[in-house]
Amino acid sequence: MYQYSGLNVRASYAAGFRSPTLQQMYAVSESRGQITVGDPDLDPEKSNFYNLNIEYNHRLFSIAASIYQNDLKDKIEAEDIGTTPEDIENGITRRRQYRNIEKARVKGFDIGFSVRPFTGFMFGANYIYTDGRNRTEDIRLERTVRHSGNFNAS
Repeated sequence: MYQYSGLNVRASYAAGFRSPTLQQMYAVSESRGQITVGDPDLDPEKSNFYNLNIEYNHRLFSIAASIYQNDLKDKIEAEDIGTTPEDIENGITRRRQYRNIEKARVKGFDIGFSVRPFTGFMFGANYIYTDGRNRTEDIRLERTVRHSGNFNAS
């Protein structure tokens, strides 16, 4: 970390490892017309995470921004595998199975600020952009929210 007169700059790296859960390997779960089945042949998920963060703090306000990238190998994700006529008869509209995605990448940035106009009151906002890609098939990752944000006051 580098610090100078209210300015902080950080760079970080982390290597990660996540074993598949018992549910992801062996369970069959049903919820609201959807069945998800496990895969006993799942490999562990591995990741390399990089982050660069810069923030400035002043007595009346602060601002922060960061960019990040997470490279994943054998990412565990459930994919649609199609329904059978028997599924449809039983009210099942979606069948999914866990699998490994050989290569995936999640990258993005966030920016936020807060203002303290007077003692005892603060408000702020934050915006996050995330791009998750299955790099093996060159498609977006499911369940990755591209844009999000919030406002707060206290």
